Amino acid sequence: MTPTQLITHYGSQAAVADAAELTDTAIGHWVKQGWIPYDKQDFFEHDSAGQLKASWLDLPAEKRPKHLREATAE
Repeated sequence: MTPTQLITHYGSQAAVADAAELTDTAIGHWVKQGWIPYDKQDFFEHDSAGQLKASWLDLPAEKRPKHLREATAE
């Protein structure tokens, strides 16, 4: 999932922060960097009852597990 998908689902950056008990600044950082850490994606997948989907492919290649970096390098 991307920051845009997450904010669209929850309605606002503040609502995302409230749902995860994080600061607006943390969510703003995700928006700025363009990706959400996988453990947080997993949280939001469960919190949204599967409406949002965690995906390693939405992370920069260097943040993915090694076997996925190699599989998607082609």
